[in-house]
Amino acid sequence: MHDITQLQTTTKKYGDINIQKKYTSKKNTVAYVLYQGKPRILKWYAPGFTKNMETEANILTKATLKLALPTLFEKDTKNHVLNLSYIPGTNLCDLINSNETTPTEKQRLIQLLATWFADFHKYFKTREKTLIRGDAILRNFLFTDRIWGLDFEETRPGNPIEDIATLCTSILTTNPMATQTKYNLCTIFVKAYKQQVSWNLNNLIAEIAYAIILRTVYRPTEEQQLRKIALEVQSNPKFLH
Repeated sequence: MHDITQLQTTTKKYGDINIQKKYTSKKNTVAYVLYQGKPRILKWYAPGFTKNMETEANILTKATLKLALPTLFEKDTKNHVLNLSYIPGTNLCDLINSNETTPTEKQRLIQLLATWFADFHKYFKTREKTLIRGDAILRNFLFTDRIWGLDFEETRPGNPIEDIATLCTSILTTNPMATQTKYNLCTIFVKAYKQQVSWNLNNLIAEIAYAIILRTVYRPTEEQQLRKIALEVQSNPKFLH
């Protein structure tokens, strides 16, 4: 993975950026910078991920005015960089997993997140297909006075249940994992989402269990614990009811 300073030193266009913060990313280089004196997020893609850049740019171009997404100021195809607005929020994963966030506030945030997903799926639903956001994890959301979605390079046609199952999996498998509070938050999230959409989420419990098993590929040291959670999800008759 390249460092943002390489973009700064090798590309004249970004030579004067003032780097404020570097973010951890497995697929690209992301940094909060001052660019031409203005706060921006620069997302630098490796050449092999041009399709991902195009996907994200298309989503942001189509939906920024309707949904809570970053503003795309420029798609720099030559240098494989997206120039995005900086949103000074708090990561939703940190808020949901913090002991300092009250139970009532966690429930409110999860309900707001359900509304965000319902709005996204309805906006990108046509007769032919529905776009799902992909990579629907808590870490890809910020909270200010509202929920903001980030990172849309994995957006694709699919079934909304995939996003909902993945988000429930993210709730259950971030520390502290699979507590009763986490199960309750999943139930609140799903109920709030269902109230705002016209389609069903058939076999959601099986989808969540499957998504948890998929996590073992990326978290091999936690495989036993993740498999246990997947079994708990399937065997809990009150879950999501």
